[in-house]
Amino acid sequence: MTTQTATVPREVEIIKSFTRSLAGGGGDGSLISLKEASIKRFGELGFPKRKHEMFTYAQTGELVETQFATSLVQSLARFAEPLKSHILTGCERSVVVMVDGYFSPALSNIAGVSDHVVVTALGEAAKNGRILAMLEKSATGETDVFAALNGAFFRDGVMIRVKPGAKLSAPLLVVALSSGAKDSLAASYPRILVEAGESSEASVIVKYAGFGGAYFVNAREDVIVGDGAALGYCVIQADGPESWNMTKLAVELGASGRFNHTMALNGGRLARRNIEAHLKGEGGKIEISGASALAGKEQSHIYARVYHEARDCESSQLFRNVVTGDSKTSVDTTVIVGEGASGSVSRQLVNALILSGGARADAKPNLMIYNDDVKCSHGATSGGVNADQLFYMTTRGVSRRDAERALVAAFLRSVTALLPTPASVEAAEELIVRKMENVK
Repeated sequence: MTTQTATVPREVEIIKSFTRSLAGGGGDGSLISLKEASIKRFGELGFPKRKHEMFTYAQTGELVETQFATSLVQSLARFAEPLKSHILTGCERSVVVMVDGYFSPALSNIAGVSDHVVVTALGEAAKNGRILAMLEKSATGETDVFAALNGAFFRDGVMIRVKPGAKLSAPLLVVALSSGAKDSLAASYPRILVEAGESSEASVIVKYAGFGGAYFVNAREDVIVGDGAALGYCVIQADGPESWNMTKLAVELGASGRFNHTMALNGGRLARRNIEAHLKGEGGKIEISGASALAGKEQSHIYARVYHEARDCESSQLFRNVVTGDSKTSVDTTVIVGEGASGSVSRQLVNALILSGGARADAKPNLMIYNDDVKCSHGATSGGVNADQLFYMTTRGVSRRDAERALVAAFLRSVTALLPTPASVEAAEELIVRKMENVK
């Protein structure tokens, strides 16, 4: 007689792990209600099965089945020296540091912007009933199972509040480090909340990076842009090739608000950004731009939903991806124009350069329009380097290889040039442009 051992579903394993985490003091007590709402939502959603709409292109089976331990940092001081290489020039006195999802006031330095910005541990910020209610509402309505996991397992987080009317002279840099090392499989759950007060102007740069090895970053970013405020929000995803990075960005934009989001993505084993943006106030404008450069078996995926919910709002999206080897990229983006959102303007454009037979680039720009007074367009292109441009350069003495490199660099730089400072542009180009220059 053969005894069979029943397979315990991963969702059940994780819910049990959550229960043990709470029993062991899993985080700030002010956030317990948020965590409980998040794990309940996780149980309702479950991990994506085949043909799940949100994960059509990003297959998560390997990630789901991998056993990760939660990173438990004992001492953050040892990261002071390696941190230096990740601080961008001009941000030395406007930097917020997280290590394995833990906010570190000791490693942070906001002296240069302290008159205009308040930085608080999220548990402390959640003692404000308004903040806690907002976080709990996002948990109960969550549609992304990985974002629900973040809400259940994050132990710390950071809230950044730009004061109303403030004008920041330097970008605020958030460095989210992972201490992944060889032979370790650790998961961290960074949580970032940014609130730009009415009529403020600021730029925030978030950089994800690690110290090697295989690790899983499951992050949540919430951004609230007040009426008349202008916020630049940039992400440089510089995780290593063996890493996973799953991030949910949720944005709410007030009346006449401006939100400019630029991304430079390095890929890795699997990198995915889920962007959910709501234009809630009349006259709001949002711009989303992203570039990735992938080699080997790296993957980078964008899933975006932009909701026009008020009159005279404008959104634009531009994605440019380069793939070679057996790498994969996808952009699945939809603009939803509501019934009352007359006067809406929307543009979507997805471009991909495919440099090898084994690489794949998928694009799925969509429009869902529920009123007639709109101007909306969308398009997508994919293919190799432009043959006419290549011919022009080679007939003028440029080698074919150098010509290809120059054209790929120009393709990516149309996005990286949108970053707010020379140092951030340099960091992004070091990450993706020079990466392609070194691919044979």
